Amino acid sequence: MPQFRLQMEVEHGILFLSDSGPDFEIPENTGAAFATLTKDCVCFWVLSSTDGEATIVLGDTDCEMEERRLFSGKIAAPSGTLTLSSSDGFNHLSMAVKPGMVSIDIWAENDRNPDWVWIKVATL
Repeated sequence: MPQFRLQMEVEHGILFLSDSGPDFEIPENTGAAFATLTKDCVCFWVLSSTDGEATIVLGDTDCEMEERRLFSGKIAAPSGTLTLSSSDGFNHLSMAVKPGMVSIDIWAENDRNPDWVWIKVATL
């Protein structure tokens, strides 16, 4: 799987990684933790545009800074495509995965407004 690196400004400091199907479910309380999830979506905090750009790395490799791992979980991707989107509904990136369950690990600079986030995606 290729590794993607995005520099982005988002109005609200939250992003969603979800199945690309039309009916994915967003977590009810996105502020409960750095990352929250449903069966087919994980949302996580990033730096908001008022504070600058956030760097997002997305691929299938671990981040070297193990002590910065803030989330591990699994979501369903029955469509075979994961989409990274912002709260305004804009799709920043789509990536093909094996349809089924996907393991997600997230590392970040901090747990509230990180200026970098590393996401490892692995199909199970």
